[in-house]
This record gives sequence, structure tokens and C-alpha cells, in this order.
Amino acid sequence: MDGKSKEIYSELSAFLDSIDEERRNKIPEDLRELINSKKDDTYTPKYPKGTPLEKLKMNLKNKKYLFPKNLKEKHDEYSRQILIKNNAKINRAINRRYKQLKQNTYSNKKYIVMPAESFISLEDESTQQNHCVRNYAEKYAKGKCDIYFMREASTPNKSLVTIEVKERKIVQSRTKNNGNPNNNQIRFLNNWEKEVLNKAA
Repeated sequence: MDGKSKEIYSELSAFLDSIDEERRNKIPEDLRELINSKKDDTYTPKYPKGTPLEKLKMNLKNKKYLFPKNLKEKHDEYSRQILIKNNAKINRAINRRYKQLKQNTYSNKKYIVMPAESFISLEDESTQQNHCVRNYAEKYAKGKCDIYFMREASTPNKSLVTIEVKERKIVQSRTKNNGNPNNNQIRFLNNWEKEVLNKAA
């Protein structure tokens, strides 16, 4: 740290010493520690509690973590890493189920339907659709139900209809905000159930 920076932190530290305890305690502890320690360049930053940086044990001395160019993009990326880490066992089971169910993928010129591939895909679907399919992760992993995503063939990464299947029968199909599919979507799903699910071993 250069001399000018040390001078600034020394002045801030002197300011902290000059104010009464009540006012000083209103300043976050980590910030007080930073101000008092930085003047000697001895500060080792703490991980903010509950944040992605804390959970992933990122090095907060590295500016690329502290000040990423695209904050939201990096936050989302780190959040995904946490989800995978925290749900590794469930994710492995979902991956196995996907491999079993991917033979049921079905499409025409307009639509495609495919099984959920991972825990993250369920999380993404919940976010896009504003519903609770993420809460079905454990049931899906254990084979208590099957979860499929229906998309427009031209935009396969954009959520359209989320489907729950039990015993090769569609038991739920929901669009965004738990809405109901339209007639064309229902017709496609009925054909898929008849031509693929009912014939699956």
C-alpha cells in the first residue's frame, strides 16, 4: 500500500478514536478493523457472513473477486457453485435419472420436451417460471416422480412448461406463475404421453 493510502487510513483511524463509543459502535466491526489495520497493512479481510464469497472461501485479497467487472453475473455464477456443492449427492442422483429418462425426449417442429438434467436445471426452471419445482429435487432424485421441461424448439433454453410425471402419466403441467398450458401445448403433451411415455418400459 502506498504512503498516501496509509496516511488516509491513519486519519480515519484517528477519527474513530476521537468519537464516542456509541457512535463508534454504529460503524460495522469489519470496517473498523479494516481502518485500524490498514494503516499498517496488516488487515486480512473476513468473509461476509452468508455470502457466496464466504461459502466458497474466496480470497478476498484478490480484487477480481472483490470487484468483478460484472457483479450480477459473478454473483449468479458463485451462487450456482454453492448450489452444486451443497447438493452434490442429490445432483449425482438427478444426473443418473436424467440418463435413464433422456430416451423419453420428444419433439416436433414447434416443441421439445426433455427430462431435467441437474439440480441447477431445476433451480433455473424455478427462477424462470416463478414456481417451486426446485423443491421436487429430492423426490425426482429418489425416483418418486419424473420432472420434464417443455420448450419451444427454437429456444430450448427458455422455460415454457414444467411437467411432473408419475407412473408414465402426466400429473402436473404448469407454465409461468403456475399457469395452465394452452391448447396447442396440451395437444403436444398428450401426444408425447401417448407415443412415448405409455410405451416406455
